Amino acid sequence: MSELLSIRPAAMRQAATRCFPPLNWNATLPWLRAITVHTARRRLINPRVVYPNWRMSGSSEASSGAGTLKVSLEYPAGVFTLANECIAAGSSAVAFPVGNLPLTFNVAVPRGAKFWLRPLVNIPSGVNWTQMAGGNESNYGIASGDFMDISTSAVADHTDGGAVGAANGSLYLPMVIATEHREAAPIIFGTSRAAGGTYINDSNGDAGIECVILGRNHGYTNHAIAATLLASWNAGTHTYLGQLITAGYWTHVINEYGINDTGDTAAALAGRRTTFASWVKGLRSDIVVIGETLYPRTSSTDGYASKANQTISSQPISEFNNLVRTGISGEDYCWDAADGLDPAREGKYPVTRNPNDASYTPTLFTAGLSGTTLTVSSVTSGPALGVGVPINATGAAPSLWIVRQLSGTAGTVGTYEVNRAHNGFPNKPALAAGTSFTTAGYMTRDGLHAEWLGAEMIVNNKGAALLDLLAA
Repeated sequence: MSELLSIRPAAMRQAATRCFPPLNWNATLPWLRAITVHTARRRLINPRVVYPNWRMSGSSEASSGAGTLKVSLEYPAGVFTLANECIAAGSSAVAFPVGNLPLTFNVAVPRGAKFWLRPLVNIPSGVNWTQMAGGNESNYGIASGDFMDISTSAVADHTDGGAVGAANGSLYLPMVIATEHREAAPIIFGTSRAAGGTYINDSNGDAGIECVILGRNHGYTNHAIAATLLASWNAGTHTYLGQLITAGYWTHVINEYGINDTGDTAAALAGRRTTFASWVKGLRSDIVVIGETLYPRTSSTDGYASKANQTISSQPISEFNNLVRTGISGEDYCWDAADGLDPAREGKYPVTRNPNDASYTPTLFTAGLSGTTLTVSSVTSGPALGVGVPINATGAAPSLWIVRQLSGTAGTVGTYEVNRAHNGFPNKPALAAGTSFTTAGYMTRDGLHAEWLGAEMIVNNKGAALLDLLAA
């Protein structure tokens, strides 16, 4: 349904993946150059790219000052097209005032194609960017091919090519990549769950459950910010974002907010969601607001090997979810993400791939981990190891699981390939031989975020429902 042509008129709308606001700033760093990887989800004809000269500081916008910006779009690989505005300026940088700067590119990118943006930024009072923590191990959206330098002195211009290094855990992304089309264009709001916290990125660099679902079919902007509250968002300032909403770049707003508002009653949190929806629709009355249910928040005394030893938080999540399902004022639809992970509505995380299982026996073993090679020296107890089994150890990356066995005795001692490299920055460091591992934590390790298997359940069980809502 999401691919059917709707009755909405054609307009300049979000049309590619991986747009995200800046979150960081340092007055001593006036120079930035970057490469970011995107996928066109509509055919891009003379695309408009909007870069932000502002950042989110918590739940409010902040700015440093004006500067200059030069950008090229690389497509196909090795072919660089400067923004029309930069060409008009003699193939040079253009003024970058505080706020949003739209640039256009005389290029066509086929639907489904990967392309690259190469900005060069100079802001004397300090550039804005987003620190994605430990690169691919942070799970907040570093993709293969991303790159960024921030510097106290001028950096080399690579808008027309040139060798660059590897991703260093930082990014500078646009807020919008738009072309004229009729189909849905979503923006996501929420916390670390929607931002991609502990969820393994997919091959397109989409991070977070919502973006993994949407990014296969739609362009999107992900405005989710870790550790933020809906109460703080509603009290914050959003002038420059408001300008983009008013301009009509997005047709749908998806709101995951609520899990960090721990002091709220269910009714109070529902009221905050109504306030958020009212703010959005006050800017653009035709925008569609989709409210999410919240999946569980629990603690465990046995590494999430059983449901009996999980304690549900005092936060009234189940009661709030029922209000969302009934319909919160201002929200047009409910996307029931919680039912994708917790179909029995127990308020607890499943302990195996079968959400009805009450417990399982974890495997305890010792091993070393270097790169993607896990070398198991002994298995203390529990079932045999196998493909798809999530593993856990102090210092291990989140969402770590076995891809295949490379050598040794099936399911016990030998070498295995895992999905996440442990070879130092930007990845987690290697783990020494003899490290204690367990297979506990199939769906979560912290009781807050759904890791790979848990996220997979939501994506598989509820992904189509979210795409259908965009077609409504």
